[in-house]
Amino acid sequence: MSPKTEDTVVEYGPGCLWTPFATSQLASARQSAEAAENRNANAITARPAPAAQNGGGSFWSIFEQVGFEASNPMETLLDQQDCSLEALLGVDELLQELRMQNKRLINRLCMPDAIEGLIDFVTRQPSSSSSTPSSYEFGLPFIASQILSSDTPELLSAWMGSPELMERFWRYVEVTPPDKIDSVLSGYFSSTSTALVERHPVEVANFLRKRGATEYLDLLLERLHARSIAELLAALACAEEPDRVVFDTETLTRRLLDLLHDPTTSEEGQEHAATVLGELLCRGGSICFASELLILMTSKDVVDPLIELILHGEHRRATAAATVLANAVFQASGGAGGVDPNLSKTLSTVPLSPLSNNGGSPSLKEALDNINGTDDLQDLP
Repeated sequence: MSPKTEDTVVEYGPGCLWTPFATSQLASARQSAEAAENRNANAITARPAPAAQNGGGSFWSIFEQVGFEASNPMETLLDQQDCSLEALLGVDELLQELRMQNKRLINRLCMPDAIEGLIDFVTRQPSSSSSTPSSYEFGLPFIASQILSSDTPELLSAWMGSPELMERFWRYVEVTPPDKIDSVLSGYFSSTSTALVERHPVEVANFLRKRGATEYLDLLLERLHARSIAELLAALACAEEPDRVVFDTETLTRRLLDLLHDPTTSEEGQEHAATVLGELLCRGGSICFASELLILMTSKDVVDPLIELILHGEHRRATAAATVLANAVFQASGGAGGVDPNLSKTLSTVPLSPLSNNGGSPSLKEALDNINGTDDLQDLP
């Protein structure tokens, strides 16, 4: 039989030269492992909690808790007195650190110069002589929009509490000519402003009303050919409570209808005007002025011009008018969940609006036939 020690799992032949060496090596390795384990346990016990170190969570603290020493580029930057916003935005873990409520990071982002920089990233194109275009290529405006749209109460309070910062943000629409609207930059602005409206609708409404709601509506309508501006207008218009209303209902509705009837309105502008009207109509169950809107949209002075445009207007304007009128008739009939079960069965599942996930709308002829019980509109699409 070959000898076997309790420290080895290998059997060696009689008088094997390596038996004593293997035994001593295994014993030494075991002692080293036990010593390292004790050191790690002591280090974890002695190490203060990350929240106690910086007042909040940190992505890198996950590694520190298990005794793994890692370089934290975010903390290294925050330790510098001249820590720049652009340098912070370049850290890959920034959004993760923000979600983990890193207090040092939040405090830095809440400084006026940081908020100004974040706003500029989502509202201003870099000049041709600027050294920042390369930064834009690496997505800093996207990161800035994510930060401004995040649910960070301290940042939102610092932003909303400053009329100067609010004006700096919302004047993007005013300082950008209609023919200079950039789809990417306006998309960042729209997503950020929509998030702001969702989280602070009353404060936004108060600010825009004081700024001049009618004038701001004019600016938005002049730029309605941009999809992102149409989405912003819909978000501002769909007020669920009276104190969230920014624009006068009749003024908004008639201005949108004017765009449909104006032959000089671009194809995109007419399409987006119909989309916003459709969004208002299909949100009738939640917006606070639903009854007023529906009465206006089914009044003779609105319906007759729409029918005239459907019958005699050029194709793109006729299509937009038909979409609006079909939505109005559909909502007047009670909608997909209305009082008439037989009517609900006849409705198609075409979305009311590309901006909405609610219900479906009938074709114009189908809706009018069900409401009026007549087949007089045989030639309608």
